[in-house]
Amino acid sequence: MEEAFERRQTALPDGRPRYKIEERVTVHASPIEAAVIAGSTDLFDRATGTVWDWKLVGHSTQDDYRRKGPGPQYRIQAHLYGLGQENAGETVNRVAICFVARYHELRVHVWTEPYNRQVALDGLARLDHIKQRIASSEAALSDYGPDWWSQIPTDELAKCRFCEWFKPGSTDPSVGCPGNQQSAAPRHGFESLIA
Repeated sequence: MEEAFERRQTALPDGRPRYKIEERVTVHASPIEAAVIAGSTDLFDRATGTVWDWKLVGHSTQDDYRRKGPGPQYRIQAHLYGLGQENAGETVNRVAICFVARYHELRVHVWTEPYNRQVALDGLARLDHIKQRIASSEAALSDYGPDWWSQIPTDELAKCRFCEWFKPGSTDPSVGCPGNQQSAAPRHGFESLIA
């Protein structure tokens, strides 16, 4: 995608390039380098004020996103990239996620919505809440019990199976997180073998 947009690059009337491609943005600045929150936006189109993010997904996952939308994880990520572009001085109007099926014929689904700075700020506030809870505790991470972790619940639509700390059924947080128990639904067929 980067090469395709580099080939299509044009100049705006003010002389700036239309596309900002694979650019690192700062979502939250801090004098402490470890506290800086930054990421790379796949594409920002200055002509439309749209932040684009590409996701290569399987065929059934793409169908799921087409039916239900991107879920909070990707939605918040898109708005965080929007905030990063806004922090870089850009005017952001929309965020978009382009889901490209990696197998079979080329299938593309685009989800988009108006940029909402508050979505990004709420995501940052949740992160701050988690940081404050950890900083206020004198225990080592391995000493935190299930009651402590339950005060920082996972999102109801969290993609737990992709998290490196996910361990279904775990009651010991030093070993792994059990994931969101409220949204766990019985699995059927092939998916239950790989989850």
